[in-house]
Amino acid sequence: MSGSGENRAYLAWFVVITAAVIGALIRSHLLDVPLERDEGEYAYAAQLLLKGIPPYEFMHSLKLPGVFTAYALIMLAFGQTAAGIHLGLLAVNFLSVVLMYLLSRKFLPPVPSALSASFFAVLSLSSSFLGLSANTEHFVVFFVIGGLLFLFRSVESRKTLLFFLCGLFFGFAFLMKQHAIIFTALPVSYVAILQLRERVYIRGELLRFSAMFFLGAALPFGLTALIFWVWGVFDKFFFWTFLYASKYVSRVDFPTGLQILKSAIYQMKGSVLPLIAVSCAGLLFPPARRDSRNRFIFLWLFFIISALAVSPGFYFREHYFILLLPVLSMLFGVVVSRIMDGMEKLRIMMADWVLICASFLFLAYPLFKDRTILFFSTPDEVSRTLYGANPFPESAEIARYIRNNSGPDDTIIVLGSEPQIYFLSDRRSATPYIYMYPIVEPHEYAKHMDVELRADIAQNRPSFLVYANIHRSWGISRGKMHVVTDWFSQLELGDYELDGIVHIKPAGTEYKWGPQTEFDYNALNPYNNWLLVLKRTS
Repeated sequence: MSGSGENRAYLAWFVVITAAVIGALIRSHLLDVPLERDEGEYAYAAQLLLKGIPPYEFMHSLKLPGVFTAYALIMLAFGQTAAGIHLGLLAVNFLSVVLMYLLSRKFLPPVPSALSASFFAVLSLSSSFLGLSANTEHFVVFFVIGGLLFLFRSVESRKTLLFFLCGLFFGFAFLMKQHAIIFTALPVSYVAILQLRERVYIRGELLRFSAMFFLGAALPFGLTALIFWVWGVFDKFFFWTFLYASKYVSRVDFPTGLQILKSAIYQMKGSVLPLIAVSCAGLLFPPARRDSRNRFIFLWLFFIISALAVSPGFYFREHYFILLLPVLSMLFGVVVSRIMDGMEKLRIMMADWVLICASFLFLAYPLFKDRTILFFSTPDEVSRTLYGANPFPESAEIARYIRNNSGPDDTIIVLGSEPQIYFLSDRRSATPYIYMYPIVEPHEYAKHMDVELRADIAQNRPSFLVYANIHRSWGISRGKMHVVTDWFSQLELGDYELDGIVHIKPAGTEYKWGPQTEFDYNALNPYNNWLLVLKRTS
């Protein structure tokens, strides 16, 4: 038989800390993985913010500013490097694992709760979710888990302040990513169901809860909007994060989105899909005890709302699925709890330890599938494996060359969507268009944006211009790169000379610097992946 309740609590904490430490050790091995373009965007915005330049003033982004602030705090603590940013992610993930355990304890016994947190620690590392990158979803789930802890504390104690703090955490989650607004339906819906099912339990406090919750949820965004209004950038902030963002999420129709979802699920089948399938079985185990049925209803609500949070725009990008991990982790704990109940009925000796060992072997499966990435690859090799020919490893070398051959007050421009070059070179962009996607996307603002970009190049005359002949950097198919090539050839660049060619080849990247590269340019295949570095001569 298993030990006492106190011993189980100690054992559970041992499992949680072990899982969190293992995850941290794996991440520490890969701190120097090159920044991908979303990370580069957040880091560049944070870099400007640390210099006193507000977001959206000299950079256009459809991302909400919470992640810029999070990156700024991380960079203050750990430095303005890829390793520093990933160390900040390591810390956030470690805390999320611990919070996941505390949240699961609201539903489950200690050991299943610990294994729930372990599930979260393992899957948040997975390459299927691009878990090594400091994407917004990691910060969203941190605040959602924290907000849910306040939710259950508030339901138990009926303290108004806890209602407010719950909303505050969900408000911070929304500031990290627009998708997170869907999660705000969860606390209100759950309390409304409690009100209907257990009237004596919360005695008509739904209205008070809702008022305090939405006050807390609105406060972070309200203060942010006020700050941007004082800074004089509210119009730009509102246009990019709401008006243009609404055009962005409406580009993909439902049938296309369904095909994207099928492709995403297919890619998961070899690593994390078996674990997800097992965890979803937790939705099929309604508890026998009446006082546990509310928790079962909550899990169903949490699952549905999490699935909806992954879905806006029907893009279903890999890292979006991180938003599902908290509820999947709790469901895994439900499955483990039911198995443990069966083992104890059979009076199996050391049931806790047997279950822990079996679960760890099961959770080791995605780590084994990702073993090459997580244990045996260099940081640059990891980037190439995860992101293909995207020039993320090359960005550091390009940025180093620009930084060594320009002054701190010089500006540069990247014709392509590689904002990490601005951050790594510590040079301001000569245009707010740090992404080229809006220029080539089919929407009503595209032509005006194209005109603005050309005007920025002509008026600001950046010291360096980087052109990325990489279709993913423009968000188009490889077969349409001739459109971008024609667009680039039409730019008036008379006082620029070719100063570098970065040719990404299957056997490795080739770097050539200096004006003698003009001859090499003529031999470049427009359907290959390469970047040009042009230097202003006057």
